[in-house]
Amino acid sequence: MLRSLSLPVQMSKGPDDIAGGFYLPCMAGSVAYDRVAGYFSSAIYLLAWPALRTFASAGGRIRLICSPNLSRADIDGLELGYRARSEAELADLLTTELRDMLASPTLGRPTQVLAGLVAVGIVELRLAFLESRAPASDKRLFHDKVGIFRDAVGDRVGFRGTMNETFLGLAPDGNLESIDIFPSWADARDASRLVEAEARFEALWNNDVAGATVRPFPDVVIAELRRASESAQPWEVLVDEISQDTSTEVPGKDLLGGLRQHQREAVHAWWANDRRGILEHATGSGKTVTAAALIREAVNRGEASLVVVPSSALMRQWTAQLESLLGDLGPRILKCGDGWEEWRGPRLLSSWLRPAPGEARIVLAVANTASSTDFLARAASVQLIVADEVHRLGSPTLRRVLSIDARHRLGLTATLDRAGDSTGTALVQEYFGGVVHTYSLHDAIRDGWLTPYSYHAHTVGLDAEESKRWMALSTRIRRRRGQLGGGGNLSYAAPDDDRLKLMLIERSRVAKQARAKVDMARAILRSWYHPGDRWLVYCDDLRQMRNVANALQSVVPAVYEYHSTMAGDQSQTLREFEVNGGVVVAIKCLDEGVDIPVASHALILASSRNPREFVQRRGRVLRIHPNKPRAHVHDVLVVPEAAKADPDDLDWATLGELARASLFARDAVNPESRTELEILCLRASVDIAELARYGYDDRVEEDADAAA
Repeated sequence: MLRSLSLPVQMSKGPDDIAGGFYLPCMAGSVAYDRVAGYFSSAIYLLAWPALRTFASAGGRIRLICSPNLSRADIDGLELGYRARSEAELADLLTTELRDMLASPTLGRPTQVLAGLVAVGIVELRLAFLESRAPASDKRLFHDKVGIFRDAVGDRVGFRGTMNETFLGLAPDGNLESIDIFPSWADARDASRLVEAEARFEALWNNDVAGATVRPFPDVVIAELRRASESAQPWEVLVDEISQDTSTEVPGKDLLGGLRQHQREAVHAWWANDRRGILEHATGSGKTVTAAALIREAVNRGEASLVVVPSSALMRQWTAQLESLLGDLGPRILKCGDGWEEWRGPRLLSSWLRPAPGEARIVLAVANTASSTDFLARAASVQLIVADEVHRLGSPTLRRVLSIDARHRLGLTATLDRAGDSTGTALVQEYFGGVVHTYSLHDAIRDGWLTPYSYHAHTVGLDAEESKRWMALSTRIRRRRGQLGGGGNLSYAAPDDDRLKLMLIERSRVAKQARAKVDMARAILRSWYHPGDRWLVYCDDLRQMRNVANALQSVVPAVYEYHSTMAGDQSQTLREFEVNGGVVVAIKCLDEGVDIPVASHALILASSRNPREFVQRRGRVLRIHPNKPRAHVHDVLVVPEAAKADPDDLDWATLGELARASLFARDAVNPESRTELEILCLRASVDIAELARYGYDDRVEEDADAAA
């Protein structure tokens, strides 16, 4: 019974065991549990795995109120507003969310348990829609996730707190949480709080609260839950499996101790997916640190690890990181590629990848080497494979790495989808076990792990010669479209015709290499550059890069060229840049992984429509540095005069640049950037609401290591 429990007034993660000291005993001793959760996918969080069968065998019943209006990503950032939806619209929304939960590698089994409990009547669900005029106390019910336990003799225990009843929410080394506890028998104050919470819950449940509408789940959603239950194992079996998983295969405290909250959540999600999965985390949010923690755990288990990186620059960076983060283990790193050939020795690589209790053995390979026949013959199987910029392994040449038989698999990327290559994306997802945790740029800036930034869009036009070329190509494009008999503006989409695609690429190149960009770069630096600044300038090709570098010599004290064929030492160039400041003018080799936290400004003179490319470029200047309270992103866009006169002739590069501007302005801290974008779209006769569908590249991504 509940009264027999010794319950404190308040419990916090760390000093207190919320699961063992409160939640599981209360669940096991109760016959009723009322809960207000934040949103529908929170429904699975009410299931306390080890105590659920005891609760159900005693005839326990759960009533849950949740809201479809609450954002799954960020409850605190949402607007609590009533949105009138038809039954069909609401059913579609909830059915889609339910199917996503069932398909999730981490939420699938818990959702099947929920489906089973709904099917047998143990759980009853209702939906609440809160208007802005709803009482603050009712809004707090949803934010604080109030719960009330009741036992067979009528004693009750209420609690309020932002706790989730997953293993991650309850475990001592899971999410940092705290709860307030108020039993019915403790004192008058606690009893009063409990009575008030019960009254508010009952009023909500019975749809008797001003400013709130509460109704049962749509019948079609309940039917979907029942179908899910029928196709799954009995919920009791699933509960036993989940309980066993969380009690026997969980990350150790040493692994989680030094990680940030989102990294800890990612570790748990990966572990819950049988130590497989992809972390889709924003550039600069600490993917390498998370991976190093998981490699440390593998070492503690006597497992060897294979780390695959896309370039020589990232091999050097990973070497330094592993030696720093795992220094106490004395890591032994066998490098493969980038001039390191020792691994080709007889049986060396295969023996290095065997289990090695007591040894911190790590194989670090450049992807081109890891996909070679010689390497694969020696590395047929491993305990743990870690792939940085994992999307690269979807390319036709590098996907051979996916033939390695790895028991545990970790992929790292900021943007998984491969431009124009759905097959490669799917192969990567299938091999690594899908995306198990996402941490966006917005999340990282909000949490203080990336630097807030201002976005500044600048426009240039084409000169007379470029306009002539543009018009000539536009005429050829229109003629080809007419020959194909296609309707609509085919330049907006990915054309199937290779000749048309080449014409569109050629016309796009006219805008990318517009001569006015060189003068604009000089004007921007003249106006914005201050001593001590460190700028990264991204160009289209070597010719444009050298023209820009020459133009900036008279404006800034130091200009450095950085590209894969440069004569000097790349690392030394970046060191001088970090120490002395100035401008680095680059093409593509700064796009992925290179860590330059001191960089304060980015100037994008040219970029493809591939979101990965421009997101990576923005990410280079968002890394935290003590002397950088805010970063700045300058973006030069081309809107040809000819295109303004005939909106149907806007090419995919122009639309892609406007789409990029829309994405960049969305997360920027200067609101005027969005106003400026709206003006640009009006001038170009483009519907700003339609920009999102232009923000992808129609060409298949190139293989990795082009920047090595």
